[in-house]
Formats: sequence, C-alpha cells, structure tokens
Amino acid sequence: MTTNTEHILVTPPDRYWSDAFSILLVDFDFQLAENIINPLRSSTIDLAIHLYSSVDDNHEWLLNVANASNIVVLNLTQITNNDIFKGQLISKHNVWYTGRRYLGDIWPGYTDDVLSTLLIEIDKQQRNKEKNEKRL
Repeated sequence: MTTNTEHILVTPPDRYWSDAFSILLVDFDFQLAENIINPLRSSTIDLAIHLYSSVDDNHEWLLNVANASNIVVLNLTQITNNDIFKGQLISKHNVWYTGRRYLGDIWPGYTDDVLSTLLIEIDKQQRNKEKNEKRL
C-alpha cells in the first residue's frame, strides 16, 4: 500500500508547522531515538518527530514544541532534579516518561515501552482521522 504521508525529523532551533501528528522525544540518545523512530515510518498519518537531546539548551523551543505536540515522551534516566524546564512537562496530559518508575505514584504517565506507547497513540489518531473522514 502506498501512502502520501510525510514524516519529518525536527531538532532545535527548527520548527515544523503543519497538521501532522507531532511527537516530542526528550533526552533520548540518538541510537535509542532511532530505534523508536524507525518502526514509526510505516505510519499512514503524517508525523513530525521532534528531538531534544540532553545537550540542547534552547528551553524556549522545548516548551513551545511540548505545548504544540500531540504526545511528549521524556527519558528521565539522566535528568536531574534541578532541570525545571523538563520537569514541568511531566504533569501534562499528553506526556509519557521512562527511566524513573518510582515517580508513577505522583505522575501516571510512566511507560516501559516507548515504541508501543507511541504506536498506540498514533493508532488512536489514525482511527479518529478515519472516523472524521467518513463523516464528511
């Protein structure tokens, strides 16, 4: 099946303005991010995947992209308690995190499997898109 989908990878300071399903991955090393992103390439909806690495320091970009994203996944493995810019994201409804399971008592968005979490959220978006197209 051929689709006319577009998948784009975005890093600071760039922004991508479209109606694509927007994903923000925070503090994933390149290899782990690639392992997450590669299976998403078969998605039938447009994806804008934003990467914010642990060496990035454009906090305004991080907060703006997080607010505009459909889903945000934080890798808390290396984050410090003093990293307020990333820490304030954890309580948002569309944020998942990995790396510190014990925070699950405070924030419910813990995931052991980032790829599965993203695939589930993308599938929900695809089904909503199909439902809306049928209504038209």
